[in-house]
Amino acid sequence: MEVHVKLPSGPLIEYLVFCRVLAQAACPTEKRHFTGIECIVGKVVYSQVPMPRTPDGERCVASAELQSVLLSNDGRTLDQLQQGEVSQSQVVELPLSYALDAADRAALVKILPLLPSLRYPVSQADEVAFLEAYAALKDRPAWKPILITDSWMFDRKNEYMTVLQGHQKALAEEFRQGRLRAVDARGVPVDALR
Repeated sequence: MEVHVKLPSGPLIEYLVFCRVLAQAACPTEKRHFTGIECIVGKVVYSQVPMPRTPDGERCVASAELQSVLLSNDGRTLDQLQQGEVSQSQVVELPLSYALDAADRAALVKILPLLPSLRYPVSQADEVAFLEAYAALKDRPAWKPILITDSWMFDRKNEYMTVLQGHQKALAEEFRQGRLRAVDARGVPVDALR
């Protein structure tokens, strides 16, 4: 995401406004920045994992996050195909989350015009419509998109506050070292950043 820094016009810049603008450029949190591809914040890749039988021949119980892999065209799972067969392991799908890379973004740019538009906040109905349309595409990436949520945005706002505080500390240090001069609205030097 590319965010442009917009500073107020005039010879002076208010200290906190300057820090907020820099933090917003480094870590955007405003809703207007989150449309289209910016609403896709990651991907889920499903990996097939063998689950061995216990020594007494019983199947290991897979945790709730693991899903049986569909192995046949008629929709039967491995468990259903193995009924009556002796097998040493069962295969489950393990969902793993990853950040998007440049190749992922390039693939999304190609297919996004074919999908329902996204804008934060994404409603549950919009999420379902988007993911169903995505799944129906023939030439799509094999992974499933992770859409922006309120929880993700909450974490992003916490990151923004950390960045903001870092800029405030850096400017305060520049001022303390004498490399930055602070003045009030009339241009009179002041003894502290406010």
